Amino acid sequence: MPRVGLQGLNCDQSQVAQGRDHLAHVLGSLVTKQEGLCGCLQSVLSSSLQKHEFSVDMTCEGCSNAVTRVLNKLGGVQFEIDLPNKKVCIDSEHSVDTLLETLKKTGKSASYLGEK
Repeated sequence: MPRVGLQGLNCDQSQVAQGRDHLAHVLGSLVTKQEGLCGCLQSVLSSSLQKHEFSVDMTCEGCSNAVTRVLNKLGGVQFEIDLPNKKVCIDSEHSVDTLLETLKKTGKSASYLGEK
């Protein structure tokens, strides 16, 4: 198996991938939005998280604030809210069921549209 050197460390590619996934999980728990992250952290996070799109019956900024609140409370997510189109795109390692149940905690109707 090919080996990758990392500042004097000698790791094979699977160890590097496991380390990247662990780092993304830890960082994802601390950061809910990509804004303010440096490019290298954005690429680590986006490379290991699943991207999912949901339809949420949001009609106003209060609705989108409720979505923001429940997703921030869940943690381990990065998300974008498209209020005019009533869509929420979530990057996360959480299951679709967990994400959907979390969105429904807003009291709004929510459905899974698919991977993005």
